[in-house]
Amino acid sequence: MGRGVLKGRGMALGVLFFVSAFACVVLGYGAPALAEPLGNISIITEEPRGCGAPDAWGSWVVWTADDEDGVTYAYLYDAVSGDIRQIGSHLVGWPLIIADGLVVWLVHTGKLGLDVECYDIAEAKTFKLDSGPGLNLVPHTSNGMVVWWCDEGETATIRLYDHATRDYRVVVEGASHDFGLRAELDIDGGHVVYRYGNEEEAEIYLYDVATGVTHRLTSNEYADFNPHVSADLVTWEGYPSPGAGSEVYAYWLEDGLTRRLTDNLQRETSLRATPEGVVWAQQQQYRGTDVYFWEKGASQPRRISWNPYMEAMPCSNGDWLAWGMGSSSLPMEIILHHVPSGVTRRITQDYVSDAAPTLGDDLLAWVRRCDGRIGQIAVMRFDALTAPVPDPAPFPDIDASPYRESIEGIFEYQVVNGFEDGSFRPDASIARAQFVKMLALMLKLPVVEGMPSPFWDIGANDPSTLYPNDYIAAAWDNGWVHGVTATSFAPWQSLSRAQMVTLVIRAWWKLHPGFDLATPPDDFVSTLGNFDPVHAAAMGIAEYNGVLAGLEGFGPEWDPWQPATRGEMAGVLWFLWMK
Repeated sequence: MGRGVLKGRGMALGVLFFVSAFACVVLGYGAPALAEPLGNISIITEEPRGCGAPDAWGSWVVWTADDEDGVTYAYLYDAVSGDIRQIGSHLVGWPLIIADGLVVWLVHTGKLGLDVECYDIAEAKTFKLDSGPGLNLVPHTSNGMVVWWCDEGETATIRLYDHATRDYRVVVEGASHDFGLRAELDIDGGHVVYRYGNEEEAEIYLYDVATGVTHRLTSNEYADFNPHVSADLVTWEGYPSPGAGSEVYAYWLEDGLTRRLTDNLQRETSLRATPEGVVWAQQQQYRGTDVYFWEKGASQPRRISWNPYMEAMPCSNGDWLAWGMGSSSLPMEIILHHVPSGVTRRITQDYVSDAAPTLGDDLLAWVRRCDGRIGQIAVMRFDALTAPVPDPAPFPDIDASPYRESIEGIFEYQVVNGFEDGSFRPDASIARAQFVKMLALMLKLPVVEGMPSPFWDIGANDPSTLYPNDYIAAAWDNGWVHGVTATSFAPWQSLSRAQMVTLVIRAWWKLHPGFDLATPPDDFVSTLGNFDPVHAAAMGIAEYNGVLAGLEGFGPEWDPWQPATRGEMAGVLWFLWMK
């Protein structure tokens, strides 16, 4: 992956439509948007064709397209001159990859044969790198080198070609046939990373082209897979234990240390190494898929996109990340995130299918599809783009609050609105009725008008609003609100910290039974101990699962009977959403 340009190869299909330069609109969920348009969007293919996923490097874009007879060719676009040239021979196969002045692809030769070909942009010449009866697959290129693996029947070999010297070498040979079928590899910065082993037990290896030395990066009895390398960073997915979700791991060549970036038993997928860190998608059982980014040197990853739709195939060029967002009922759209500023923007929102984004140094390209394989290639230039500035905080009084990110997050999801004067008041207390509504909104509890409850003190029901009666009634009906007595709720009484935590644990287990919140082992001793027969157990569960980790000042002196603040409320609710 030359110069850290990662490959986005998304896959959604939809209905073809036109692209407008004004189609950039604010991303409805998550981070704030850019203040100005991101540049012009143009269609570089003259008419809808059978266009495959594009790839970009610098100001160049490559893609495959079918001619009138259904024969697939490769095409190269120069964004500076606007020229398009047909490159290579016919019957071009996937993947088509460009980096550092080279384009590589596979060519179908009939039967099971697949040749590897390389096109030098400067020389305007095609080179055949490997041919024969073997099944050559998964070519990658970076820094003027091409690496691929060849299934030779009983064994498999990883081969490397150096275009500067025209030399070949073998990285791995004699691997099992199963390895040939399952092999995954990548190259960047003079390093080749690959997976060696079978599907159940496989390890990650790193080959240094300069020294010819191979390093084994993993050593465990569980599967590691999907390795990627960018500059001095290697990343992969791994299962830490049987039956668990996959986690994200990163190896930094600078210090030789492996870091586990996630610990949440979720399904991590579509990860990519970038020059600045690691980006991946995390599948949520109840919320779709989120996109996370870990920056080198950071103590933990940060979520850069959260919404109920599917995220697909993140890609990067260093300062920018891009991915596709869509679902079974909504067409794919393209999302762009600026790493230095943390600003996220939806690039397309015209309800057609925009998929497979890829980033060059100064452009974003993607494919727009309709009617199966028919599609066009779209490009957006960054020529006039300046570094975006994040929008100000939604409330003027949260800049110094340790809960600012949590407050902004639950505000984006319309869980809180603040006060009439525009403030949030993070240090103020919160009423019990207010918290029940917020928790119900965060956990998507169904609430309808006219629901009964046993609590006399919530007042007469107002049919024009669900608050507070119907939210409280729905929570009681769901089993996580018990009241201060069997018939009273004290809706306007300040919520205590202990009550807040107990409601959170009860609600989570009622709405999402058996998911994410684990029961502490018998030998677990909570920080606050057995301070109350009702609330101590929930407090221990919350502490064991990290719910309280982000609360300012939590420790032995933390008073569970103090009123919970609005900031603490935001911290706890945002933790639930992050789970």
